[in-house]
Amino acid sequence: IDACQYPVGLDDFIQVNASLNQSMIRTSLDQLALSPDDRVVDLFCGSGNFSVPIAKQSQYVLGIEGVEAMVHQAQRGAVASEVDNIEFIHADLTTSAAMQAIKSSKCNKLLLDPSREGAKAILTQLDLLQFERIVYVSCNPQSWVHDMEVLLAAGFECRHVQYFDMFAGTTHTELLSVFTR
Repeated sequence: IDACQYPVGLDDFIQVNASLNQSMIRTSLDQLALSPDDRVVDLFCGSGNFSVPIAKQSQYVLGIEGVEAMVHQAQRGAVASEVDNIEFIHADLTTSAAMQAIKSSKCNKLLLDPSREGAKAILTQLDLLQFERIVYVSCNPQSWVHDMEVLLAAGFECRHVQYFDMFAGTTHTELLSVFTR
C-alpha cells in the first residue's frame, strides 16, 4: 500500500493473508476519509500495519502499542517507508500516561485494532469527543459488541460494517466498522 514496507523477523507478528490484509488497509484508509490536515491515533498499532499507510495521507500519526518488540518493528517500517510524520510509543494503553499522550496529540481521528479481549477498558477512559471518526478493526465480534456499546453511548453512530474472512474455513475473521458523530 503506497510503497509501504514492513521489515519483519521470524518472531514478529504480521497478517499473513496479504491480499485480504491489503484490502482491509485500503478499506480502513477509505473509511477514515483522510485529508492532509488529519491527525490520527492508532491504538494497538502493532507493526504499523495501518499507521504507516495512514501517515502517507495525513499530517501526523501517533501509534501506541503495548508490546515493545512491535513498536520497534513499526519504527523500522516507518523508516523503510520514508515516513517521518509518525510517532510510535510503547505503553500500556490503560495508563494515565497513554491517555495523556492521546489527548495532547490533538488527533481528530482514531483507528483501533485491539486483541481478542477488545478495547472497552481503553474506550471508557478516552475523551472520545476529540474524535470525529473512528475506524475499529476487531478480530472478536463478541468483544466488539461490548466496545460498540461504549461508542454508541458516547454519541457515535455506526455507519459501516464490513467482514473480512482472513482464513476461509476457520473462525478467524476481522470485522471493520466505522463510527461518526
